[in-house]
Amino acid sequence: MKIYHIGFVKDGKTLVVQVAKTVDELSCETWKYWGEKEITKKELNKKKNELLSCTNALYRKNFERVVVQ
Repeated sequence: MKIYHIGFVKDGKTLVVQVAKTVDELSCETWKYWGEKEITKKELNKKKNELLSCTNALYRKNFERVVVQ
């Protein structure tokens, strides 16, 4: 499994989860940096509802949907 850098970007009511091979490839508009994770995009897509609810609870936000890029 590969190691990816994960960053969160706010886009209105959408939480965008960015996945990149290096931290420099993440958007300059990164809101939160989740760090390096050994995970696949497929796994992130499976867990995106969990990511959405945890992020909303942890940061007191009201994101309505999540997109993995």
